[in-house]
Amino acid sequence: MKICVYSDVHSNLEALENLRKTDDYKSADLRVFLGDIVAVCPFPNECIQTVLSSGDVWLMGNHDCYYAFGLPKEEYPYFKGDRRKHQRYIKRIVKKEYEKVFMSLPKSYRLRVGEKTLYFAHYAWETERLVCDDPDEFSADILDEMFKDIHADYIIFGHEHLSLYFKTEKATYICVNALGVRHPGRYIMIDVDEQNFSYEEKCIDYDLKKLRKEILEANYPWAEEYTRYILEG
Repeated sequence: MKICVYSDVHSNLEALENLRKTDDYKSADLRVFLGDIVAVCPFPNECIQTVLSSGDVWLMGNHDCYYAFGLPKEEYPYFKGDRRKHQRYIKRIVKKEYEKVFMSLPKSYRLRVGEKTLYFAHYAWETERLVCDDPDEFSADILDEMFKDIHADYIIFGHEHLSLYFKTEKATYICVNALGVRHPGRYIMIDVDEQNFSYEEKCIDYDLKKLRKEILEANYPWAEEYTRYILEG
């Protein structure tokens, strides 16, 4: 069974469309989007419609949750000034018809292949509306603690915009890097059957200069900072 897993599109339409053109995406038996379709880049509605019409499994990301239910008060110290204004901008620009879709997004997806259980999620959720804090540095022990209530052989998550792999006595952890806010964008292909499990990280290109121009022309709150973030990635 071949599974295409991608995360953190963040409204980067070109990255999403380029992924969909790949043989990996087209030939996958299952496609899982780990969440965060909104924020950062200028094309949320187009990306939402693309994923909705794809048949892909779409899981709730923290930014998807912010759009659906509002910014949790615990995040106020982190989202200040224009960064908080950007959240209000998203609420205003995303079509109202999508609100119920976001509210109903699942937070996880489980798949059983033979004796192996695969667990997919955007991240470890601390509460119904809040993901766990990002650790200063990842380790096997930290991941075991973050996902202590999850019983699975493989735990596949996104959120961090990093590529990570840890194997512990509890589980194998795979962090899928970002498709839309890292250049090149990343996704993974999993090959799994009753006996074997393997995965490979793949890259997807998009026009970084064009995206930067589109963000700056949209001129929404925190635009300049987001262009720097993508360029540095």
